[in-house]
Amino acid sequence: MTRLTFVLALVALGCAAGPAVHVPSAGGRSGPPRVFNIRDFGAVPDGQTLASAAIQAAIDACAKAGGGDVVIPRGTYLAASLEMRDNIVLRIEEGATLLGSPNMDDYRRFRQLIRARGVHNVAIVGAGRIDGQGRPGIFWEATRTREFFVAKPARPSPLILFSECDGVRVEGVTILNSPSWTIHLRGSRNIVIDHVRMDSDVAGPNTDGIDINYSENVRITNTEISTGDDAIVLKNTSAGRGIHHTRNILIADSVLTTSSYGLKLGTETMEGTFSDIVFRDSVVRSPPGKEHTMRGGVGLMCVDGADVRGIRISNIRMEGVRAPIFIRLGNRGRQQATPRPGSLRDILIENVTAVRGHDRSWASSISGLPGAYVENVVIRNLKVVTEGGGTVVAGAVPEEPEKYPDADMFGPLPAYGFYLRHARGVTLEDVSFVLQKPDARVAVVSEDVADLRMVRVVTVPAPTP
Repeated sequence: MTRLTFVLALVALGCAAGPAVHVPSAGGRSGPPRVFNIRDFGAVPDGQTLASAAIQAAIDACAKAGGGDVVIPRGTYLAASLEMRDNIVLRIEEGATLLGSPNMDDYRRFRQLIRARGVHNVAIVGAGRIDGQGRPGIFWEATRTREFFVAKPARPSPLILFSECDGVRVEGVTILNSPSWTIHLRGSRNIVIDHVRMDSDVAGPNTDGIDINYSENVRITNTEISTGDDAIVLKNTSAGRGIHHTRNILIADSVLTTSSYGLKLGTETMEGTFSDIVFRDSVVRSPPGKEHTMRGGVGLMCVDGADVRGIRISNIRMEGVRAPIFIRLGNRGRQQATPRPGSLRDILIENVTAVRGHDRSWASSISGLPGAYVENVVIRNLKVVTEGGGTVVAGAVPEEPEKYPDADMFGPLPAYGFYLRHARGVTLEDVSFVLQKPDARVAVVSEDVADLRMVRVVTVPAPTP
């Protein structure tokens, strides 16, 4: 693909409304939905009496009737291990809380608060709340290692799982205090997550917001996520279950608060492809205060042999970020008999503003390996406010082909703006770096980069004391 063809294709992708996702109404028939109120099945709204059996009975009765709405009315209902069925809408009304049990003995059936496995047309909606009770003293120790609490050996994980599902809708609900991953989409397709708020402790371990794993046709819009781990993660693991790609993904109009990465793709990239990924019109920011600073705004990686291509990121504001952009092709080779690099190519990032956090800034980077190049990356209209104050870096930057990918994996870099290595077809256009303190390094360093094009790349010097 030529550079011009690649850019035009991505512009067309960005102008689209996002992936076409068809999620039929749950209930399995036209007309008013059948309604099953969990109170009619014996659920007690006191937050202490375990209501799992009553809620499951309502779900099962609804499914037997052909589908409809299972209503959780006002009150607090303690539960664990709820299994969704075909054509079910779990409707959590305003003033209602579905409270995850703090007792792991209540999760004997499976280790999720809600699980949907191999079902069609399923939804979780309403103005109510789901509270996973991810708190110190319950699923985490009360002490911290560095800035995070330590997880106990057993905890619900993930809080909500959609596995091998077709037709999923999560809308309107607030999800609080996840003890681990919040929503895991595994081997599923045709998913809409809209106007959902997720708020977990920013010191909570592994409290990812949404993990998209071997899934396709996913729209995440108007969503707020606050978490100590990555806000939204795309990955391919051994749990594909018939879908061999993660593709046709839209993330838009959202606010992602994290001390890790706002959008991360590719720390697990076993086989298959990632393609047609759009992230636009959103804010990525650090949690309030100085204790937690976001590691990376956007991390795009491939380390286990997959094919990653066709990514468009636009109109993003990053607030309090160490490394705005981290792009890495490595060769860890997980689940490969003989490790081999995959591919990472065709990326457009434009209209991004990034302001440094409380801790020291890290340079953005695009890095492949000798003979395995990151290809066709266009970064346009980027403004970065960075710390400065760096000193000259002596010696070679290590390759680290097998190391876990992270923005600080190479140690100090010889550039304060962008470090480019082992890449082909890179464009930096209308890129500016605003230094808060003088820096002895240069703005951009390139090593083994073919077809590098830099247009209007400027540095705004630090103010004179």
